[in-house]
Amino acid sequence: MKTEGDKFLEAIKNVREDYTLIDARVVAYHVAQDLPAGDNWVNLASRFTLSTEQQRGPIRKIESTKIPGLCAHHEFLPIQDLEKVLGIFTGGELSLGGRRILYKRWSNKWDSAYSAFFRRLTREQSFRLTGLDAQLFMLSGGESYMQTVVGYEPRSQLEARLPSLKTPFSSLQDLATDFIGSAPWADPWSSSAAEVVAPVAIRFSQGSVIGGQLEFQLSIQGGHSATAVEIGTIFSTGTKALRRGKIVARKLKKVSHKPDVLAGSLEIPRSVETVLLLVSYRGEEVDRLQVFRGAVSGVNPRMAAQEVVDPGLKTFSQGLAGEGTGEQKKVRGKGFERSVLLLFHFLGFSCISTFPETTDSADVLAFTGVPGELVLIECTTDAPDLRNKIGKLSTRKRHYDRNNPPLRVIPVVATSLAKEYVSPVDLERARKEGVTVLTASELQELTRVANRGDTPPTVLEYFRSIAPSPFG
Repeated sequence: MKTEGDKFLEAIKNVREDYTLIDARVVAYHVAQDLPAGDNWVNLASRFTLSTEQQRGPIRKIESTKIPGLCAHHEFLPIQDLEKVLGIFTGGELSLGGRRILYKRWSNKWDSAYSAFFRRLTREQSFRLTGLDAQLFMLSGGESYMQTVVGYEPRSQLEARLPSLKTPFSSLQDLATDFIGSAPWADPWSSSAAEVVAPVAIRFSQGSVIGGQLEFQLSIQGGHSATAVEIGTIFSTGTKALRRGKIVARKLKKVSHKPDVLAGSLEIPRSVETVLLLVSYRGEEVDRLQVFRGAVSGVNPRMAAQEVVDPGLKTFSQGLAGEGTGEQKKVRGKGFERSVLLLFHFLGFSCISTFPETTDSADVLAFTGVPGELVLIECTTDAPDLRNKIGKLSTRKRHYDRNNPPLRVIPVVATSLAKEYVSPVDLERARKEGVTVLTASELQELTRVANRGDTPPTVLEYFRSIAPSPFG
């Protein structure tokens, strides 16, 4: 019967030859000599990341001489040590930096090794769970033993010393996250965890439709072979696929190195609404990108009028993608804000930009045409709740609610980020505050609505479908 470790090795067999090193990061605690626990270093949080880099990077050091019971160890191991690392899930221990670190259950004594669990994570899942922006294979396990073995008082003493380190930390969780990365160790003391991860860093880094042309870029991390990369294409309208095809990555234009970035373009017929790109490496999918055809004037006279000064609505499409025409973040932000205003204008709203008159209002005021009905729109190319945008927007809504006569206000935060990169915490807070969040996919859908020439009531109905809370 296959073990979880066997499943991990089976999953990476086609890409194993790409990996050269193991980036090992471990946070461990010293359990001093007091039977029955004995004298051991025990794992609090560990991640072992398989790397395709040919050279070892800088070693991350956290000075911990003030806390002799704490170890934060970083080391690059040769890929030949992979079986030894996987042994933490069978033998329950690993020697690193002259220390023997335990990865075992506690049952009145150190018992068997952590139970392992194998998972294959998509790029979006990986980014959300680990902070690694690539599809990956993960073998993980963990146990809860520190409270039983040593109690909580040693933890309080340890955390009281963390702010005094040369690099200060506010808590054990803060240290583990900073040293190892985003992780399942919300509290390493309550639940200690270990992960072995193998990322396949081949991903779409850009994709947008400009003037009926799909332009995309594909990033390939050094160590992976471009000759083994293929891109499948599916052109669709609604649920019907109109055309399917294949692109060989080696025929794309290389526009950057380290990592290699390849650029390509596809002509999109006017009958096509969406294009799905599927990138495979050594016969398995590693990333996908779905793009909407974007803005076409169609039957919408407002879009047709704008196309006179913005051929192909190229500037509008770039702005809505958060790309803008300038390198500076502030310039891109203003480009996004203008494109959001134009989008709601195309949708039949009467729109006002509050820039630069005031900073104490939403970025765009969009009137539906119904007396007393107003959409407040806050725009950002960052996370929706960065700098408390959701809270401020909710407060502004309450200010309008106190107007006499009261206005019916619909608060909206628009972000150029894909939904996968928006924190579930932000989305939940928005739901509780009654704020509708429009991510890149919702903005693209609203562009399709505008292409059809639909009006504000259709837009508000769409808002109801994705975030019913503001509507009662």
